[in-house]
Amino acid sequence: MHACALAREIGIPRVIVPFLPGVFSAYGVLVSDVRVAYSQSVLRPLGRAHGRIRAILGGFRERAERDLTAQGVDPRRALFTASLDLRYRGQSYEINVPIHGNVARRFRDLHRARYGYAPPAGPIELVTVRLAARLPRPMQFPAPIRRATPRRGARRVLFEEGWFETPVLDRESLPVGFHLEGPLIVEEAYATTVVPPGGALEVGPLGLLDIEVGP
Repeated sequence: MHACALAREIGIPRVIVPFLPGVFSAYGVLVSDVRVAYSQSVLRPLGRAHGRIRAILGGFRERAERDLTAQGVDPRRALFTASLDLRYRGQSYEINVPIHGNVARRFRDLHRARYGYAPPAGPIELVTVRLAARLPRPMQFPAPIRRATPRRGARRVLFEEGWFETPVLDRESLPVGFHLEGPLIVEEAYATTVVPPGGALEVGPLGLLDIEVGP
């Protein structure tokens, strides 16, 4: 309802209104990836920690498979990412390094990129072992309307420019490619979109509302 007014105030020329705008954050929760993550502190020199790392990651993997199964998803579809928090001995801050290839070399490269130096012979400490499991969920989008006759009414609406006899449109009846100059109002179950005088609305290829805010 306030998107175009806010866009004008801060100089944004265009507003995109997604499907289900009033509950879009809830939709994001429903389609976001299932993710579990585990960590364990292990303070010891990296060179003497390989066996301990393997044991911890093995335990984490078993736990992740149980937890994902308990959530009703197939753990065989999960993407596992193992990493280590490493530091030079004596430091009080760590760098997270994915476990692949030469971890010590990767740590030094990241340290050099972040801090500008990386002592080649400096002893590296392991601080934390981490494992994350992520299971992507499919994104589903409502099919855009290709052919329809817009359902519309009208009412007097007060804008900053004054009172206008304003078209009121049902969003579910707006086909792709529909275009109308403002002022106008688009109504749907969970939201109302207001296009002010001087603005313009067009329904994009995915069914999103593409609004030119105007001056």
